[in-house]
Amino acid sequence: MIYTDEYTATFVRKLKKLKRKDKRLFKILMKKVDTIIMNPLHFPMLHYNLREFRHAHFDKSFVIIYKIEGKKIKFMDFGHHDEFFRR
Repeated sequence: MIYTDEYTATFVRKLKKLKRKDKRLFKILMKKVDTIIMNPLHFPMLHYNLREFRHAHFDKSFVIIYKIEGKKIKFMDFGHHDEFFRR
Protein backbone atom coordinates (compact mmCIF):
# COMPACT_ATOMS: atom_id res chain seq x y z
CA MET A 1 0.00 0.00 0.00
CA ILE A 2 1.34 3.43 -0.90
CA TYR A 3 1.09 6.13 1.76
CA THR A 4 1.47 9.87 1.37
CA ASP A 5 3.10 11.97 4.05
CA GLU A 6 1.91 15.14 5.73
CA TYR A 7 3.64 17.21 8.40
CA THR A 8 2.22 19.46 11.11
CA ALA A 9 3.54 22.99 11.55
CA THR A 10 5.21 21.95 14.81
CA PHE A 11 7.01 19.07 13.09
CA VAL A 12 8.25 21.30 10.25
CA ARG A 13 9.43 24.03 12.63
CA LYS A 14 11.38 21.55 14.76
CA LEU A 15 12.75 19.87 11.63
CA LYS A 16 14.18 23.14 10.28
CA LYS A 17 15.76 23.92 13.65
CA LEU A 18 17.26 20.42 13.88
CA LYS A 19 18.71 20.67 10.37
CA ARG A 20 20.50 23.87 11.35
CA LYS A 21 21.78 22.64 14.71
CA ASP A 22 22.48 18.90 14.35
CA LYS A 23 22.90 17.54 10.83
CA ARG A 24 23.76 14.02 12.02
CA LEU A 25 20.52 13.68 14.00
CA PHE A 26 18.59 15.26 11.11
CA LYS A 27 19.84 12.54 8.73
CA ILE A 28 18.90 9.81 11.20
CA LEU A 29 15.42 11.32 11.61
CA MET A 30 14.84 11.55 7.86
CA LYS A 31 15.94 7.94 7.41
CA LYS A 32 13.41 6.90 10.08
CA VAL A 33 10.67 8.97 8.36
CA ASP A 34 11.39 7.08 5.11
CA THR A 35 11.17 3.78 6.99
CA ILE A 36 7.83 4.78 8.51
CA ILE A 37 6.44 5.77 5.10
CA MET A 38 7.40 2.37 3.68
CA ASN A 39 5.76 0.38 6.51
CA PRO A 40 3.82 2.55 9.01
CA LEU A 41 1.99 -0.34 10.66
CA HIS A 42 5.26 -1.89 11.85
CA PHE A 43 5.64 0.52 14.77
CA PRO A 44 3.55 0.27 17.97
CA MET A 45 0.52 2.32 18.92
CA LEU A 46 0.45 4.52 21.98
CA HIS A 47 -1.89 3.68 24.85
CA TYR A 48 -4.91 5.11 26.66
CA ASN A 49 -6.08 8.50 25.37
CA LEU A 50 -3.33 8.58 22.70
CA ARG A 51 -4.45 5.32 21.11
CA GLU A 52 -4.82 6.84 17.63
CA PHE A 53 -1.11 7.69 17.45
CA ARG A 54 1.93 5.54 16.79
CA HIS A 55 5.55 6.09 17.74
CA ALA A 56 8.98 5.12 16.47
CA HIS A 57 12.30 5.52 18.26
CA PHE A 58 15.45 6.80 16.60
CA ASP A 59 18.99 7.49 17.85
CA LYS A 60 18.43 5.70 21.18
CA SER A 61 16.43 8.35 23.06
CA PHE A 62 14.33 10.24 20.50
CA VAL A 63 10.77 9.53 19.38
CA ILE A 64 8.61 10.38 16.35
CA ILE A 65 4.84 10.57 16.94
CA TYR A 66 2.64 9.99 13.89
CA LYS A 67 -0.92 9.12 12.94
CA ILE A 68 -2.31 7.06 10.05
CA GLU A 69 -5.40 8.54 8.40
CA GLY A 70 -6.48 6.28 5.55
CA LYS A 71 -3.63 6.34 3.03
CA LYS A 72 -2.00 9.36 4.64
CA ILE A 73 0.63 9.42 7.37
CA LYS A 74 0.53 12.60 9.43
CA PHE A 75 3.75 13.27 11.31
CA MET A 76 2.75 15.11 14.47
CA ASP A 77 5.89 15.76 16.50
CA PHE A 78 9.30 14.47 17.48
CA GLY A 79 11.61 15.00 20.41
CA HIS A 80 13.42 13.43 23.30
CA HIS A 81 11.78 10.39 24.88
CA ASP A 82 11.52 12.11 28.28
CA GLU A 83 9.61 15.00 26.70
CA PHE A 84 6.78 12.69 25.59
CA PHE A 85 6.73 9.91 28.16
CA ARG A 86 7.04 11.62 31.53
CA ARG A 87 5.35 10.03 34.48
